[in-house]
Parts: sequence; C-alpha cells; structure tokens
Amino acid sequence: MPLAALLLVLSSALIHASWNALAKRANDKFSFIWLAFVINALWQLPYVIWCFSQGLLTTAAWPWYLATTLAHSGYIWLLSESYRLGDYSLAYPISRGLGVALVPLGGWLLLHEQLSQGGAAGVGLVIAGILFTGLASSLGQGRPGPAAILAACGTGVCVAAYNLIDKQAMLATGIAPLPWISMMMVSQSLVLLPLALQRREALRSELRSNLRSVLACAFGTFGGYLLVLYAFRMAATAYVVASRESSIVFSVLIGFLLLGERQFKRRLSGALAIVAGVLLIALFG
Repeated sequence: MPLAALLLVLSSALIHASWNALAKRANDKFSFIWLAFVINALWQLPYVIWCFSQGLLTTAAWPWYLATTLAHSGYIWLLSESYRLGDYSLAYPISRGLGVALVPLGGWLLLHEQLSQGGAAGVGLVIAGILFTGLASSLGQGRPGPAAILAACGTGVCVAAYNLIDKQAMLATGIAPLPWISMMMVSQSLVLLPLALQRREALRSELRSNLRSVLACAFGTFGGYLLVLYAFRMAATAYVVASRESSIVFSVLIGFLLLGERQFKRRLSGALAIVAGVLLIALFG
C-alpha cells in the first residue's frame, strides 16, 4: 500500500473517530449529529436536484432510496443513543466492528456471497472482541447498563444494513456513488426532521454552545470519506477498508486521553481483537 494512500486512510480514520468524540461531548447527542448532517444536506441539495434533472438519480429507484434512508436514519438515532447511554470508547468499537463483521455475514446469508475461511475467522474474531469489550466493561465501577451495549450493537446492525443496501442498490440501478451519497444525506435529514423538531430547545442550545463543533462534525462526516475515495484510487480496496478501521483504536485512545473514560486496558485489548478481525475480513473475506 503506497505511503500516500496509508496517510490518507489514517487521517480519515482519525477524523471519523474525532467527529464521533465531538458528538459524545455534546449536550444533546441526537440534535448535534442531526445538525451536522443537515449542514451537509443543505449544500448538497442543489446537486441532488440537478442529478434528478439529468437522470443521474431516477424515480424508479425509490424503493432503494427508502431502504437506505431508513437504515441511515436508524444509524443516526441509535448512534446518538449509544453515546447518551454509554462511554464513547465502548460504543464506537462495538458499532464499527459489528458493522464490518455483519456485512460479509449478511452477504453470505442474504445474497449468497461466498464467505472464505479467513473471512469467517475474521467475523468470529470481531464478535469475540465485541463480547470481550462488553463483558469487560461490565466489570468494576461505572459499568454500562445493557441498554448502552444494545444501542451500540443496533448501530452496528444499521451500518451493516446500509452497506448491504447501498451495494445492491448501485448494482441494480447503476447510480454512481456521489449522487447516491448526496441523495442519502438529504433524505435522512428530512426523515429525522419530525424527531428533531421535538427538540427545538436542544437544537438552539447546540447551535449556541457548540456551533464550531457542529461545523467540524459536518466537515468530518463528508471530508473524512472524501479522503477514503482518493485512497481507493491509489491502493486496493481491501487494504483501504482494513486500514480505516484503525479508527477503532483511535476511539479508545481518545476516550481515555481526552474524555477521561476508564477501563483503558480492557477496551484496548477488545479493540485490537476487533481490528485484527477486520483485517482478516478485508484481506481474506
């Protein structure tokens, strides 16, 4: 893997872990994340309208739009809940690792894609790392309740769901990734609008006290993935995907060093197991 590609991917991983940490520090996690996605949706809306006018997005793909919008919307809500209920260094590794592990498993069960021995071993290692992280975190002081772990697992399920949906949708419709992602940014913001409007005071509070962080989060959600797209042009997809999951280790370090979260050694051990499993999935799955 070229050094330039590796630096791009590691930067993307750090950005992804960082904007999630900003969300964890917000007063109202859902309002914070929704505002960041709305900012991206607003500047991408003219492009989405243009894509429909040029046929780059078609009305025939509405079932796919609905499916991915629901999966992404569930991801945003459950992500905010996992950060509300539990530590960042617990929720992030579980949601990211499970999301990656369930993609090949879902592809095998639902789409009849072949799952290699290395890929199966990687899935098992990720699940083992998640179980260790969850069980280890249940020991000692400040242990999370089952709801925190369930919310993180639900987030991972949504990550896997939208990855599987997006892959099949673009194969079925021929829609390019950029119009697809832009449409999703707009649609999920609209679907979550009723829930956001129930939190008007929280929205105003986040804008008053955390505007810079919201803008940084908006940049991170789009800019971090843009770096990955450039890395894909320089290196094999498997290497890029595997390297990007270094964000799991970054999340544990950020949780310990910047957020003051405990159980560093236990969670780092679980995170390393998850990353090892992701490497196996990416390289041999």
